[in-house]
Amino acid sequence: MGEYYILLIKVDILKKILFILIGLMMMVGLNAQVGLFELAYDMTLEEADGILALMGFLPEESEEDAVKYYSDLNQFVSAILVFVEPNTKRVAGWFVKYNSENGEDNDHLTISRIAQMHGKTNHFDEETQQLIWFLTDSRTLHVMYAADGSLTALYYNSLFPELFTMREKPGDEIKEDIIPESLQKK
Repeated sequence: MGEYYILLIKVDILKKILFILIGLMMMVGLNAQVGLFELAYDMTLEEADGILALMGFLPEESEEDAVKYYSDLNQFVSAILVFVEPNTKRVAGWFVKYNSENGEDNDHLTISRIAQMHGKTNHFDEETQQLIWFLTDSRTLHVMYAADGSLTALYYNSLFPELFTMREKPGDEIKEDIIPESLQKK
């Protein structure tokens, strides 16, 4: 009879450990903040590169703090730019530029998918005409149209504002006003 109670105590302890582990896994999952193209803040550049490669996006241009991906297979996306924190080589944010020829229906599908992932829009900025989701105190998602009419999505991280200056080619700042002025490096 004593062995039976010891076994019950061990099973009870194992259940508690299992519930704690499940809770920890859920907290880590919530912290990952997976977004468009299955990218997530703080994932390694190698992880992001592998995920994008599986989706047909290959790196064609890179700098210490950003890698630009293109795909011959995906006709809806012009490019994906992944911003990398140089010291840790982890994803600090990313920018998706859709093709301007996608049309309104495809843009609405993209925004619907974003709403399914992140919930309803937290804010619409009248001045810049952008939808903003506040993901955490420092992480936001900005969806707006670029000057050429293409839909864009910027996963921004205010802890690394210096990374979010877009460039035409290495070393050059982009001339086009794609990233809202309020988010550009001053």
